[in-house]
Amino acid sequence: MRKLVITVATAAAALLALTACGPNDQSAAEAAGQAASAVAGSSPSPSPTHEPLERNTTSDEDRPGTVLAKVADTAKFGQILVDAQGMTIYRYDKDDNNPSKSNCVGNCLVKWPAVAWAPGASIPGIEPRLIGKVVRPDGSQQLTIGGWPAYRFWTDKVPGDVKGQGVGKTWWAITVEGKRAHEVSVESGSGY
Repeated sequence: MRKLVITVATAAAALLALTACGPNDQSAAEAAGQAASAVAGSSPSPSPTHEPLERNTTSDEDRPGTVLAKVADTAKFGQILVDAQGMTIYRYDKDDNNPSKSNCVGNCLVKWPAVAWAPGASIPGIEPRLIGKVVRPDGSQQLTIGGWPAYRFWTDKVPGDVKGQGVGKTWWAITVEGKRAHEVSVESGSGY
């Protein structure tokens, strides 16, 4: 009998430790109780059906389904959109924004990789209604801001680079409204 009690206690403790990283503490306790009952030879009681508890322990940038992008305040262009690594995001004048359509295909995508869209996308500092997606010709989904498909530029190597600004008079850093970024006049008080 003593051996059975030690076995049940050990099994319950091990299962509790393994399930501690589960979706919520109630599930871990139920699983441990079921394991103890099973080892003791009784049938486990059915667990109640419930929705997992939603915990708000991560930031918007870490939450699954969120585009990892943010608003950057720059001295030269004001507020523009950058990716999670601080790399500038651009728009292309030859694309369409109503309805959204990307015209950057083939070799264009080598120099201007599309920014992927993710379900439930949100970007802190940008109105949710401005965030969208477009389905590319290859079936992949691309982030849009204000209807404009979003890209990065292959020669931007470090955060803060904006080497794609004005390329071919068609590529522009994108603002939080989805517009072309323009140089901010320091005289107007808008710069640093």
